[in-house]
Amino acid sequence: MFQFVPKPRDQVSPLIFPKIFNEKEIKNLDQIINSFDYTTGTFFDGSKEDKNTKIRDSKIKWIEPNEDNNWLFKKIEEHVLEANEKQFNFDLYNMPAAIQYTEYEGNVKGHYHWHMDLGAGNSCYRKLSVTILLSDPSKVEGGNLEFYIGGRKADICKINQYDMVVFPSYLLHRVSPVIKGTRKSLVVWLGGSTLK
Repeated sequence: MFQFVPKPRDQVSPLIFPKIFNEKEIKNLDQIINSFDYTTGTFFDGSKEDKNTKIRDSKIKWIEPNEDNNWLFKKIEEHVLEANEKQFNFDLYNMPAAIQYTEYEGNVKGHYHWHMDLGAGNSCYRKLSVTILLSDPSKVEGGNLEFYIGGRKADICKINQYDMVVFPSYLLHRVSPVIKGTRKSLVVWLGGSTLK
């Protein structure tokens, strides 16, 4: 008996949007970031939050939505919805309540070891992960966003300043140690209920 098999979508490969901010937005973005306070980057080990710097060494700020930065949330959401429509086709909720700004510093070999963004607790809802590189890669040594897909060797995601990468939260990835300079980025996770 004939059975219709739909054309598969690529739900693995990261999707890159080149330079998503204009000059005015870039200046505005610096003001937004400077208006929030730093805290230590953490990760979840099972059900508890952990600050083990052997796994992750970074400092972060949580950008909460307000009248001045609402455009940033809308811009990211528009690009993610486009990526989802083009490639991933997941059922998603709206944008999360905050955007994470992250710095990995060369003087401490800042890094984030291999991990998935999908996990236990609140991270079980994550479906799409977003990284926007804010630093100029020519001024940073190391600090590569790398993916480990299907048993191959790790692939370096080649991105430029202000590029946005959207990828499934179940992909194994890392930020390799920064040797020189400071890697700066925005990170967001969008999710939904059951993964579909």
